[in-house]
Amino acid sequence: MNKKATTKKQAKSKTASSKPSVKYDDWMMKRLKKNKKEAYEYLKTSLEENADFPPAFLLSLRRVSQAFDMSMEDIAKEAGISTATIYKALGEKGNPTIDTLASILKTMGFKLTLTPIEKAS
Repeated sequence: MNKKATTKKQAKSKTASSKPSVKYDDWMMKRLKKNKKEAYEYLKTSLEENADFPPAFLLSLRRVSQAFDMSMEDIAKEAGISTATIYKALGEKGNPTIDTLASILKTMGFKLTLTPIEKAS
């Protein structure tokens, strides 16, 4: 049996090139927490790209609330909505009303708006 021997130089180059990995969620939370504009762009993009799959947007909304250190209880209290309604609205099978969604967004410092669809010419 002929096995290739790993030289010290090869072993050193493998360890030298490996960088500590950062989890995506941790990286994203740090970005969202530092910059409200970043959170806005994240939510806007999520809504635009996931218009046909609302659970993805609701997940993004939960992530932003976590990044802003806002619990579901905090959101409920500030929005004047029951905690149960917030959990139900933002859950995996959530289907919030426009009023509930607008209230949740308002507690985070955002609002619902409309923009025209640009048609390709």
